[in-house]
Amino acid sequence: MSERFHDLDFKLMPDGSVRLTQSDCGEDYVIVCHPEQVRYVARSLCGLKPDAAAQVADLERRISVLADRLESLVFAEWFRHSIVQSCDDGVEIMVRLDALLDLAIEFDGGRLEAGEQEPTGNPNETQPKPTGFSDTPSSDASPSGGEQLALIGG
Repeated sequence: MSERFHDLDFKLMPDGSVRLTQSDCGEDYVIVCHPEQVRYVARSLCGLKPDAAAQVADLERRISVLADRLESLVFAEWFRHSIVQSCDDGVEIMVRLDALLDLAIEFDGGRLEAGEQEPTGNPNETQPKPTGFSDTPSSDASPSGGEQLALIGG
């Protein structure tokens, strides 16, 4: 992949290095450097602190973890069922939570795939089900409650 900006040609090489070629009066001046060197120079010239990249990476990781945990909660069948059964406006609450999850995933930018855990976390850790919640419908559930669950689960 070779790109050009005015008389500067830059290309990512197969070994991962960056090749910069400056053309001037018919002569080419070539520099091959590591991508981190290019980033350092760009950050230095643009006035960014070197630790800003680490802070951005940490924030991206935190947003990814937050989106993943929100997704595991919102998609948990016991949670959806108990919200719809326990709250008069349970369907509206679930719609709002689904919208919040969509926003979290948009902020996440797809850095974590569904179900992927935080790098420092335990990959075998599952979301515990709180006590007092049941996967089975309660006997006092109205017929419309079953219809609401069908809409949510479907």
